Amino acid sequence: MSETRTGWKWWRIDLIGLACCASLTAGGYLLTVVPVLQSGRHASQLRTKIENVELQTDRLVQLSRKLDLALSNIGARLTSNALTLEPAERANQRVTTLTRLASECGLTLDEVTPSDPEPAELYRTVPIRLTGKGSFTSSAMFLHRLRTELRDTTLRAINLTGDPTGETASTFVFELVWYAAPEVRADRQKGE
Repeated sequence: MSETRTGWKWWRIDLIGLACCASLTAGGYLLTVVPVLQSGRHASQLRTKIENVELQTDRLVQLSRKLDLALSNIGARLTSNALTLEPAERANQRVTTLTRLASECGLTLDEVTPSDPEPAELYRTVPIRLTGKGSFTSSAMFLHRLRTELRDTTLRAINLTGDPTGETASTFVFELVWYAAPEVRADRQKGE
């Protein structure tokens, strides 16, 4: 009987030792392995975020290149379509040019009235009123040629009276705006 008691005593010590080892193993697992696993998951999430950011960066770089190309194309078009504004003091020459253009298009002008220039920072506008007679087709041709040949002159208002389907003469009023060079002030001339 003493042998069973002695064996039981050792078993108790072994069980206590086993419990201590199990708790140390569990503690070690919780303190070392779990954080490593969590950091691995966190690293994986960070890698995914980095990949997403890299994809987004690539898209933005491509978009930036496209926008730079579009901007340079616009700059080239602006340079190729550069428009040199004439001084407003050349209003008589502008009236002569408009009269010639109207005549070439088959319009008869009754009145050409330029108004005083209106100042702006980068240009001056000179309102010009044309009244006369002509067909709808001739009026359309005049407006088309005005746009292509005198790019610094725009149409502010139009009033056509008559039969737009026939070739009979109808009356028209074109209110044009001529964009002229800004007024050169004396202080600007001294600075140049």
